[in-house]
Amino acid sequence: MRTLLELDPSLGAVTGVYGQEGVGSGKTLSTFLLGPTLAIARGVDPEGPSAPRTLLLVPSDTHMRGKGQTFQRLAEWQKHYRIPAAHAGVGDHSLGTFFVVSHGQASIPQNTDLFHRIRPELVVIDEAHAFAGDSVRRRRLVSWFADEDGAAKYGISPRLCVFSGTLWKKAFEDISVFLEICLRHNVPAPVMGSNPYEIQQRLMIWASVLDAHGEPDWIAKRALEPLCKWATMYRTGLGADASRNVAQSALKDSVARYRPPGAASRVRSPAALRRASRVEQTSRAFQREARQAFQLRLELTPGVVLTRSVSCEARLVVEEDTRPGPFAFEVAEFASTWTLPPCEAAPNGEELQEAKDYARHVKTLRWGFFRVWDWASVGFPGCPADPDYDSQAIPPGDHEWLAARRGWNAAEDEYIRNHGTVGSDSGALARKLAAEGELGPSATAAWQRWAAVKDKYWSVDPESGAKLRQPPGRIVWLDKGRTRQALRETLDRFMADATAPGVIWYSSPALGAILADLGFSVFGRGSDTPPSSTKFPACSINVHGTGKNMQAWSNALVLEPPVSNYRWEQLIGRHHRPGQQADEVRFRICGEIPGAAWQEAVTALDMSSQRPRLLLADRVRP
Repeated sequence: MRTLLELDPSLGAVTGVYGQEGVGSGKTLSTFLLGPTLAIARGVDPEGPSAPRTLLLVPSDTHMRGKGQTFQRLAEWQKHYRIPAAHAGVGDHSLGTFFVVSHGQASIPQNTDLFHRIRPELVVIDEAHAFAGDSVRRRRLVSWFADEDGAAKYGISPRLCVFSGTLWKKAFEDISVFLEICLRHNVPAPVMGSNPYEIQQRLMIWASVLDAHGEPDWIAKRALEPLCKWATMYRTGLGADASRNVAQSALKDSVARYRPPGAASRVRSPAALRRASRVEQTSRAFQREARQAFQLRLELTPGVVLTRSVSCEARLVVEEDTRPGPFAFEVAEFASTWTLPPCEAAPNGEELQEAKDYARHVKTLRWGFFRVWDWASVGFPGCPADPDYDSQAIPPGDHEWLAARRGWNAAEDEYIRNHGTVGSDSGALARKLAAEGELGPSATAAWQRWAAVKDKYWSVDPESGAKLRQPPGRIVWLDKGRTRQALRETLDRFMADATAPGVIWYSSPALGAILADLGFSVFGRGSDTPPSSTKFPACSINVHGTGKNMQAWSNALVLEPPVSNYRWEQLIGRHHRPGQQADEVRFRICGEIPGAAWQEAVTALDMSSQRPRLLLADRVRP
């Protein structure tokens, strides 16, 4: 497999690197070496003023404070490699040639012109999966590379190099933008052309086949059929050069322009149902074939660095406890009062305010609690924690405030999505423009309604510590004593069965508080990696579940299982990584890994050459 140093640094003026590398493969060191490598390729001094300006985006603010492993090891790396002095934090392009900025700093309103101040010729992103989705930092990154007011304004042809072990999460959209910017004319995706609408339509058709939960129709199959044929031709010995040309021409014209066949609604016979089942099986087989064809096309693309397997010799075991949890009866009783998602009410009848609240309640109810806004503390009567609560009654809360909040959130999202640019690419900046009446009459009206009530409530997010304009939250316990007892029994079994020290992984701050009461060392928000001398540390998945080296522990207990494959890949990779000295790494799961995560793992295997750790593990169930 090609390594970073085997890549030709002169692939083209605007060619970068798309690196999907496994945990522990040296990504962090590679990100620091790319700038000097490009300087040497240009024949200039890597540490001199003529070196290309490089912006390195790193995942954690602890790196910026010098407490993380990256900056602790930088001085040692500089003894062996010609790495220039790093300016930690946002600066001006005249200060030097190497800037290291955290993902968080790239998102705040004050840094709306971050790329314009630094004017990087090379942008390198470590743990680039954090730039997936519709985020402020992703929009700023794309604007620098794609907009006329970006790098082109300064006569710069920038390169982008991204590295992560989980670039592919579950949607084709997660990687399509990276592929286009990093690889440009080599891009193995249908982004060629000048019509944005046609490009978007092609991407949607591809996504219906390549996404983990995609459902392709016959139009999508027609669109990707040339890619599958190309892969077959390549595997039968056509040759790389000719097959690349076939694939590239197919990608360019992959918009289907066929009229779908009509069908009258009718009751299906048993024979028709059997045929439908065969069609569904054929469709799944086509999806796998198309994904594997895309993987092959990606692997052969210049500028792509992939790892084929996890370089860790330790056996990996995932042990799922599928027995009913301590609150199984209560969970079933609550669930019987809910509607199917999207659900509009919490288990106690209170109105859900965010779409993600439903999944959060499902996860935390296993341990007998859920979190809702505490309307009673701000003058509104609260709902009782009673499964017999009348869900048809008007839920508690300040409904005028809730309506104004929803209206402004919708207007803000629409403006940023369609008109966001430097000075207006984040919520805070959009609010500033709205206050000045510069967003148009509809958005301005929504802002005025929200501005009249927005400062009514304040609280602090228990997970991030951020100050929020919303009522404070409260934890509703079904039976806190029973939760403590069940947690204590689970931990006692884990420590008794463990042949070596292990980490206790949790997500909810409420569970972290109980773990602290039970005498465990808890490492949550604002904490560094636990010292290796701690036998059974309790660590937050949200804080330490990515980018940390936890190979000092070979056992793990997961109290709240993540729901996606990429989260599992990151979490298991903290322990199962190069340098692990134990013969076996064992994960004990309270509950079972959701089926969606397994489905995403299979898709990730088809879409890249990297085998997800979930599929490497020996699965044990009682």
